[in-house]
Amino acid sequence: MDSLYELLMIHIDLLDYAKTLSFRILKLSNKGSIEELEIIVANRNRLVSIISEVQTKIEDLISQFDIRKVKNSDIEIFKSWSNDVNSWVRVVDEIDKKTLEDLEEAKEQTCKEILTVSNQKKAIGGYNLNDTKK
Repeated sequence: MDSLYELLMIHIDLLDYAKTLSFRILKLSNKGSIEELEIIVANRNRLVSIISEVQTKIEDLISQFDIRKVKNSDIEIFKSWSNDVNSWVRVVDEIDKKTLEDLEEAKEQTCKEILTVSNQKKAIGGYNLNDTKK
């Protein structure tokens, strides 16, 4: 049972760190730092994979218990852990939605800027300054 409690604590710590990375991603999505954003997203994806593995181990251990021998206090701990996981999913989902909105807005702004530069280049391109008579 102690190893299960250790896994639960590790899992919660990993969830907290993944949430911290999610907030960092949101912050970077507003700044337009794409290179750093890609690195942190990749790190968070690796962390989510580890979280999934730990969660699977926890669920496997819980499923092996004889329900008649499990204390009410243990059941409350498992319920609390499950609630923490569900809360984390909701929070990170909201952060991810906001991040996607910010990135979509940045994409639209970038497209507008490219169009403006392109139009300006076309307007200037009509003037051949190399072919002027002196």
